[in-house]
Amino acid sequence: MAYTKKQIEKLKLADEGYQGATSDMVTFLESKRNIFYKIGSKYHLDADELYQESYEVLLTCLRDYNPVFTREDGEQIEVKFNTFFGSRIEMKAMELRNGNPEYKARKAYVDGMDDDAKAEFKQNAPLLVQHIDHAETVNEYLSDEITKARQELNPDLEARFNRDSFLDDVLTDLIKKEKDDKKKAVLQHVKVGGIMNFQDIAYHFGVTDSRASQLMNELMDAFYTQRIINGDVETVVKDLQRLKLSNARVKTLLQNAVEYSSKEIKEEIVKVAEEIFPKIKDLDIEKNDKSNMKNAIIDEIKLLPYEDVLSDEENVFYPQIEVGMKDVNEFKFTNLPFRTKLKQNVFNAFLKAMPDDNADFPVVINKEGFIIDGELRVQAAKAKGIKSLLTVVRNVSTEDAKVLRVIINNRLEQGNKKQLYYAVCALLHLGYSQQKIAKLLNTSRTNVIVYAKVKDKAVDSIKQLFEEDMILITNASACADLEPELQIQMVNFIRKYGSQWSKGNKFTKLLNAAKNDAVRALEETENPNFMQSDKLDELIEAEKGYAERLTKQAQERIDYLEEKLQTTTTKLQDSETWLAQREAVINTQQKELVEVKEENTQLQREIETSQLLQFADKSAFEDEMKYLKQIYEITEKLTGADNAVSTAISKVDSTQIKTRQLKDIELICLNLEEKIEKLRVAVVSKK
Repeated sequence: MAYTKKQIEKLKLADEGYQGATSDMVTFLESKRNIFYKIGSKYHLDADELYQESYEVLLTCLRDYNPVFTREDGEQIEVKFNTFFGSRIEMKAMELRNGNPEYKARKAYVDGMDDDAKAEFKQNAPLLVQHIDHAETVNEYLSDEITKARQELNPDLEARFNRDSFLDDVLTDLIKKEKDDKKKAVLQHVKVGGIMNFQDIAYHFGVTDSRASQLMNELMDAFYTQRIINGDVETVVKDLQRLKLSNARVKTLLQNAVEYSSKEIKEEIVKVAEEIFPKIKDLDIEKNDKSNMKNAIIDEIKLLPYEDVLSDEENVFYPQIEVGMKDVNEFKFTNLPFRTKLKQNVFNAFLKAMPDDNADFPVVINKEGFIIDGELRVQAAKAKGIKSLLTVVRNVSTEDAKVLRVIINNRLEQGNKKQLYYAVCALLHLGYSQQKIAKLLNTSRTNVIVYAKVKDKAVDSIKQLFEEDMILITNASACADLEPELQIQMVNFIRKYGSQWSKGNKFTKLLNAAKNDAVRALEETENPNFMQSDKLDELIEAEKGYAERLTKQAQERIDYLEEKLQTTTTKLQDSETWLAQREAVINTQQKELVEVKEENTQLQREIETSQLLQFADKSAFEDEMKYLKQIYEITEKLTGADNAVSTAISKVDSTQIKTRQLKDIELICLNLEEKIEKLRVAVVSKK
């Protein structure tokens, strides 16, 4: 059966999907969001990116849609618009997938393989490909859906802290080691929760970079370890078995998980490992001292040979004037508050690495002896009993020496947010403007504003959180907008429930609670055991105090609003009085203006008449007088008619008139309107 053009148009009109897309494209696409997520997941694409492409796809569908499809055998079938659109979207997804660098790399890898080799590849893919294929496994952890209830029921605060600090520790270590700025930025983004799956990480790193592949492996191990720490032991260990990782690697993952887990999780790890990986033995469940591990890392500090710390421009402005040995007691410290004091274990590690002969590590000073670079080396030398140090003297004023001290330390630790914070604090202490500081430190003024706000407005405990890497500077800046008491409540909450509350969605939730003075209410919601305490009387008293504070705040708010209402009412009354007076003045001035205009018109007429009498002959004077008489007569009659109509209006308003008489009056009004219209036409025709 061949469809006519009219029948096809009828089918289009009957298709709800086509009509909906034609009338409102945006609403139509929003209603198909689930399609974009489903197809995006199938082809490893970002659903939002596919949604953006869908506008162009929808336009081509509206242009090309034919509700009748003819198969190869000639049979014709009807096709709904939604089906047609879904097919086109999937074609677009395939096109985007085929252009994806990960897909190209995978395809290039399997090209030329026979069927058996491809089957083997699918079963035992390279680890980087496994990361991409098993994004759902990672998302289970990142979405925090599986283990959240179990986490929050764990009353052991130390175990909670260990659990929440593991991934942060790993990411912080990776960020410190990474030299490539792009990869460092991606790792930082992962740390704050901005990247939520391995497909995105692979996209940012690129699969052809060996360092990227190594980072992917380390991150994947960290995510699996974190899931074990969170309590999802059996599922993760089975995943590791399915991925066919080596026993040595699995043992490393499990041992890391043991060190950060609670006692119950440790026992479960050992039990599950014995069942699934019987060859893995000797897991040390007693090992849990991460501070020793950090100290071991600190002990490996190695000092690099000295390099000139000044830029070429600074070398020109501040030339070197002397090099030689100087007594350590001749050095002067600038005493700038640009960093916290080093912990003793870190200083001990530096002492161990510091050689007695500092030929490779000279101290830089100015002529007055103020240290520009090398304060820590001087302190170490005094502690080790070294009498003199190799010194480079530069021609720098004391004020410039202090600024250089800050700039050089910030330059040597570029990318370190804490060092930038210390540098901003020091330069503010020296009296520099924010714009000048941004230029000196080679950063944006926006950054300086954020750091300055933390310095000036944040309470000490917020600053301490930042210095301990437990909160980002931007989030610390957001806290600084609150009252000091609310800031302290946020700090106590973060320290009690873990650093995950200092970033991402959880921080936003905590910040909003603090803004509404509802941190306590949030704590009751997030901690089911909050009210299950032996000190119930204390909790009840605290609850009573909390309620009293809320009542007091509410009453203060009511008093403030009532006072504001009273003030506003008074201002409104004053405004109304002033407006009435102003209107009265305007009306009086308008009346005076009309009287002046009439008087001016009368004077003009008198002047014209006087001129006419002075220069005209008798006949012209008589004609002009007749004309004026006619004009006065017309004006008088119209004025009289106007007064008569005004009088009639007032009479009609004040008189009860019957229906019949109303009709008579209405006829008279119609006659008046006709005559007035004729009069208007006559006047206009005279112009």
